[in-house]
Amino acid sequence: MSRPALRVLRIVCLAWGALLLLWGIVDGLVPRAHYVTSRPGPGSMLSAAPAEIVVSFTNALHPDSTIRVVSTMSLLPSGEASYSGGQEVVATSGLDPNDSSRRSLRAALQPRLPDGLYYVSWSTTEQRLRAERYGSFYFGVGTPVPAHLLGRPGHPFRENDPYNGIERERDAALAGGVILIALALVLPWLRPDSWA
Repeated sequence: MSRPALRVLRIVCLAWGALLLLWGIVDGLVPRAHYVTSRPGPGSMLSAAPAEIVVSFTNALHPDSTIRVVSTMSLLPSGEASYSGGQEVVATSGLDPNDSSRRSLRAALQPRLPDGLYYVSWSTTEQRLRAERYGSFYFGVGTPVPAHLLGRPGHPFRENDPYNGIERERDAALAGGVILIALALVLPWLRPDSWA
């Protein structure tokens, strides 16, 4: 490989590496609303259905943020399980009017809900830069939440960015950027005259 071709290769590696690093760093710095706490908590078993669900986040939320609660399984008076397939049980929902920091979503539930399993899901849009995030958890009324619905230990809820695997893509971009820049820095010490 000639010296001019090597110089072009170095410039390309440096440019692509810098772009990948820049994208990874900027994307990592974009503020997103992460789950902090909720009432009831993920995986909770309650004796009676709550009147409302409140989920709090790290950042202020845009009014486009939503919260849903569905009944996935109800216990009949006989004790048998009835699977509804996801019946919506929210009367009203939106930003919590009791939270002046605008970091909470609230869902008022329909009255007299039966015992069973309930699935809470949200989609948040951060107030300033509109970065989106979503998540979910289960809670039980009169019945425990099955272990396979609790997520991984220490995190009984699920949360992610709206595009599958964006955290992995960001990590891959950062690693790729470092590798390309390192390659560009190492190329001058290789002997291009031995490649011909």
